[in-house]
Amino acid sequence: MFDFHSHILPQMDDGSRSVAESIGMLEVAAKQGVVAMAATPHYYRSRESIDRFLTRRAASHAALNEALIEDETAALPALRLGAEVAFFTEMSRDPALAELCIAGTDCLLVEMPFSEWGSHTVNEIYAILSNFDLTLVLAHVERYADFQNQSQRLFDLLDMGVYLQMNAEYIIASSSRRNALKFLKAGWPCLLGSDCHNLTSRKPNLGEAWQIVEAKLSRVQVAAMKNLVRL
Repeated sequence: MFDFHSHILPQMDDGSRSVAESIGMLEVAAKQGVVAMAATPHYYRSRESIDRFLTRRAASHAALNEALIEDETAALPALRLGAEVAFFTEMSRDPALAELCIAGTDCLLVEMPFSEWGSHTVNEIYAILSNFDLTLVLAHVERYADFQNQSQRLFDLLDMGVYLQMNAEYIIASSSRRNALKFLKAGWPCLLGSDCHNLTSRKPNLGEAWQIVEAKLSRVQVAAMKNLVRL
């Protein structure tokens, strides 16, 4: 099981606050059946350059790795470094953009604006796909799928070949489960992620979500979702 979205690196953003918390999150994820996780701390172009972000990320990852070696902790999920990139103007012109992809893939996790998407936003996504050989994945799509009548904009992006990522909590919560399953049954290309930040309010929970998906969707639908992880 691959967790496509997490804030598990210590002291990078609003996620894990310490190495100890990160290790605890890895342990919880392992018990859920997760074998690998994309470590995707927030990246905001308005706050720092890509180079500075990569330097901070490397230091955070090194600190976590050092603690894991000292503790000789076994059977924890492997981490693939990446980022949750907040959409910014002229993303398509940044030559370093691909450096934020999830390691070993061409997947870039993008957090879209929490306001109505205009034609400029859609055109910028198209330009990224045209200028780079990347696979774009929209983070926690449930947060803007119905936001201010954006459904057509979302279809426009899907037509371009964009993929989606849904948070596990949207499937688990009784208040949103029906909508989540309806969304997944529609057959849109959707990857699952915990978007975990800590061990309390936003802990690793991907295994719980997959149990529901496997119980409620057909075997063909489940297989199609799992095949997406091979991107």
